[in-house]
Amino acid sequence: AIARDNSNLQIDTIRWTVEPRHIGSIDQDGLFEAASSPAQGQVIAYVHIQGAVYRGMARVTVSEKPTASVSGAVTDETTGQPIVGAQLLVQKIGPLRWVRSVRTDADGKYVANQLIPGLYIVRASAKTYLTEFYDDKDALAEANVLTINAEDSLTGVDFALLLGGAIRGFVKSGADSLPIANSLVAAVHVISQRKIYTKSGADGHYEIDGLPAGDFYVHAEAAGYRGEFFDDIQRGGHPDILTISPPNVLDNIDFHLAASSGIAGKVVDAASGEPVADAMISVLESGRGRKLVQMVARTKTNEKGEFLAGVRPGKYFVFAEAKGFVGEYVDNKLSVLDADTIEIMENAHTRVPDVALDRLGSIAGQVIDEDSKAPLAGATVIAFLEYDPRMLMLDLQSMGPVMRSYQARTDNSGNYFLEDLPTGKYFLKAFAKDYLPEYYGGSPTFENAALVEVAQSTAVTGIDFELGIGGKLSGTVVDSATGLPLAGATVSLWSDAIGNPRVAFTDRAGHYQVAGLPAGEYLVFARVSGYDGRFYDGVDYQAEATPVPITSGANVVGIDFSLPKFVNRSGTIAGVVLAEPDSNSAEPGRPIAGAKVLAIPVVPGPAHFDITDALGSYRITRLIPGDYFVLVWARGHIVEFFDDAHHWREADLVTVAANQAVDGIDFALQLAPRGPYRIRGKLHKHQSGSFVASAVSLEGLAVYAYNDAGIIGSALTDGNGTFRLDDLPSGEYKLKINGAGYEDAYYGGADDQSALTVTVSSGRSQDDIQIEIGETTTDVQNSTDVLPESFYLEQNYPNPFNPETTIRFALAADSEVKVMVYNLIGQQVRTLVDAKMNAGLHQVRWDGISDGGLRVASGIYLLRFEAGEVIQIRRMILMK
Repeated sequence: AIARDNSNLQIDTIRWTVEPRHIGSIDQDGLFEAASSPAQGQVIAYVHIQGAVYRGMARVTVSEKPTASVSGAVTDETTGQPIVGAQLLVQKIGPLRWVRSVRTDADGKYVANQLIPGLYIVRASAKTYLTEFYDDKDALAEANVLTINAEDSLTGVDFALLLGGAIRGFVKSGADSLPIANSLVAAVHVISQRKIYTKSGADGHYEIDGLPAGDFYVHAEAAGYRGEFFDDIQRGGHPDILTISPPNVLDNIDFHLAASSGIAGKVVDAASGEPVADAMISVLESGRGRKLVQMVARTKTNEKGEFLAGVRPGKYFVFAEAKGFVGEYVDNKLSVLDADTIEIMENAHTRVPDVALDRLGSIAGQVIDEDSKAPLAGATVIAFLEYDPRMLMLDLQSMGPVMRSYQARTDNSGNYFLEDLPTGKYFLKAFAKDYLPEYYGGSPTFENAALVEVAQSTAVTGIDFELGIGGKLSGTVVDSATGLPLAGATVSLWSDAIGNPRVAFTDRAGHYQVAGLPAGEYLVFARVSGYDGRFYDGVDYQAEATPVPITSGANVVGIDFSLPKFVNRSGTIAGVVLAEPDSNSAEPGRPIAGAKVLAIPVVPGPAHFDITDALGSYRITRLIPGDYFVLVWARGHIVEFFDDAHHWREADLVTVAANQAVDGIDFALQLAPRGPYRIRGKLHKHQSGSFVASAVSLEGLAVYAYNDAGIIGSALTDGNGTFRLDDLPSGEYKLKINGAGYEDAYYGGADDQSALTVTVSSGRSQDDIQIEIGETTTDVQNSTDVLPESFYLEQNYPNPFNPETTIRFALAADSEVKVMVYNLIGQQVRTLVDAKMNAGLHQVRWDGISDGGLRVASGIYLLRFEAGEVIQIRRMILMK
């Protein structure tokens, strides 16, 4: 890969895809093989370079080579003079879209090269002239069709264009004859109803040119004014018909518009009194349901800071915002809860007081090494507003929750600058590669952090950080068969010490390193496409994983993984997890690395998971036949069920047949607001109103924190029902839990109305939320009539367990089956199955009782499964 400065960038991994798939295939070396039939689509590359993912795309047409051309000249029909800059569109008709657009040169000549064989039409257009199709035709349906073969060079495809007619005039206010700028004027063809638009200038003048012969109506409209047809005719009347005879011009087609109801005003700088141009004005009315307000109209101020928004009579809120200023409501209110409503009267422009915006503040400082005092370049400093008076308001750009975090990176001298900060008190957090994150005031947690207050138009300086080196964990990931390094592998770490998982990726030598780790015990998991994932030290399941202890500042090495190649002995579900794309862009969202994707069976059974790689890809393996709910969590995003659902009852089931690979289970996750607070707790299954232990796993339930602005944060429960809602902004929230096979649950109540509010603010989080939840039926028939194609033992669930656990296994044929429980010294503890069984899916339970009828002690037990020639062993953990 080549950077903008022409330096070489080392590519870690590339994922190639072809859309649609029938156009051809591409291997992971980027070699594209075209299909045999003509087709069109695109090849997409997701490139992982130095921790970032870049997306590249190339459009692909499968056809004969483009070796033909068309050429000609464009002149004025009246004078015969060449028309410079005329546009020629050479367009293929038929199933393959192939278009060439060229302009005429100084001699009025053009050449359109690189045409594939086929049938073509050619169109010429130029400003003020009438558009024409070859050969001298006004409409596409009448155009001559050119047959172009390979290597053809068609010449003499010439055009003589006729000047079109024109309509021009002024748009003014009917009350005072002042010009109306930016009014929309349309010439409407009487027969075809085709509309040709233009806008009036600052002096109210407009001109519509390039009009064909025919009869037209002309209509003008502007914000805050009643639209009308020429001459002074409202809709429903009989407007004047204007006849155009090119190249003639109809002049003095003027409009004097009557005022309709609207809001007028001016936005100024509170300090200087100067007008603020391009300020965004939003007119809102009281909302319905959970929305406090909803958008009615939006406009921008002109160069004089003035605005006019047309609305129906009624009561409204008016909000003004501009870059570098604090957004506010009329009259000088920051929150919609305090804002005044403006009453708009019929057929009048209600003028509101000038909106005087205060300039935003800033915070600056330096980040250095705690020991050497050397500046840290590239460190990130993020500021969280401790309390935002707009916390119940909606972001007026996206109509989503207000985002209350701001961030900046340090320069080579370790200096940072956070600008455009609203008034308020902030928690500041700094973090850098290899260093422990720290809140301002030297605290690892925000509870003991020092707040930084920013006043209007104030620059706060000297907010410095000294970061200490954290612990490091490193190792290699290799192919178990060959010992060769695996580049691009995802290595994930879990620990209570860090909250959300940390993710790293291996380089070309298969090496990875995770730095900046606080002291604690870590579970480590490695996976890469085409291989089975493993927990350290070489086990399949989290319950069997060996924790890796890290002391303060320690460098732990040798946490290595040897991964076997993936063999599809059971079903798989695969896809890609992306961030939800920008609504203003046609590009898909960026890939999300480190997202946790769960597949939960409809019938009771353990959740299976995978962690997305740097390119957002995942593959969940070892799935027995059946139906699954698939859901995903990623830090900074909202939990989502497939396909684009926030509740399991609205989710699409994914059906997996025996040994089937199900692809294309993709997600686009909504971004969540970010803050320093957390809500943590635990779910308990209840029965008849009492807490009880259960053999049904609580893993994979979605926990949502929401308020009147919508869903603000989310989390997934682990196997014990524990959840962690981290990175929440300050505010008041209700908690809702839903998951496959469980009733909806709310914290402190039976429904939304009775649920209790959880408040996180003023430096206080909530860490002990206890919620009861009850089971229900999924109302889905699982496809258990499909016979497995292999013998297979699933991990028991839940695991760890108390007092009992469920064990599921698959038989590909009628077999003698033994399922035995042993302790770690090889002594037989319990025989669960010793019989001939039919092919299919089976399950048994172990209640922690030995063959002798005694309750066994807490600890690790081995589960041994024998069927046919297959022997498999799983580890189970009994905890009391």
